[in-house]
Amino acid sequence: MLWLLFLASFLEGAVSQTQCPHGWTKWGMSCYLFVTHVPNDWTESQYFCHMLHSKLVEIETMEEDNFLQLQAIRHVHENQKTFGFWIGGTDAVVEGEWMWITSGQNFTYSNWAPGFPDDYRKNEDCAHLFKAEHFEWNDEDCDHRMSFICELTLEETPLVVVGK
Repeated sequence: MLWLLFLASFLEGAVSQTQCPHGWTKWGMSCYLFVTHVPNDWTESQYFCHMLHSKLVEIETMEEDNFLQLQAIRHVHENQKTFGFWIGGTDAVVEGEWMWITSGQNFTYSNWAPGFPDDYRKNEDCAHLFKAEHFEWNDEDCDHRMSFICELTLEETPLVVVGK
C-alpha cells in the first residue's frame, strides 16, 4: 500500500501543468503573475520567477502585449511608486540586439515607446512596461527596483480517443 501511495505522489508531480496556480491570470496557453508587493531589480525579478518555475514574461505578439497592458493598468494601483513592470528582454549580451533572456530568442515583436530604447547614460540594458508611457516598452538600468511579471507556460492536455 505504501508503494502505491509513493507511485501516486510521483505521478502527480510528473503531470503537466494545465491550469494556472492560485493568484495567476490565464491568457492563451500562459499564466501571468503581476508581482507588485516585492519590487526587485531585473536580475532578482528573473530569479523570483525562476523559483516559481516560470520566467520573466516574453511578449511575442501584439495581442499578448495588449492583454498585458490592460492587466498592468489593473495592477499598477497595488504599488503607486512603481516605475512599471520588468519583462524578460535585455540587450546586455550585445548592445542594441534585444533578446528574451530565458529563451535566448531575439525579439520578433516589440512595442517601444516613442524615442526608446535610448540606452540613456549607456547603462540601460533591461526592458520594462513603462508606466509613464501607457505601458509601452522602455529600456532601463537593470538595477532599478520595480514590479515585474512572471509567465508560466501551460502544457496542452493530450487528447485521448478511446474507440472509434
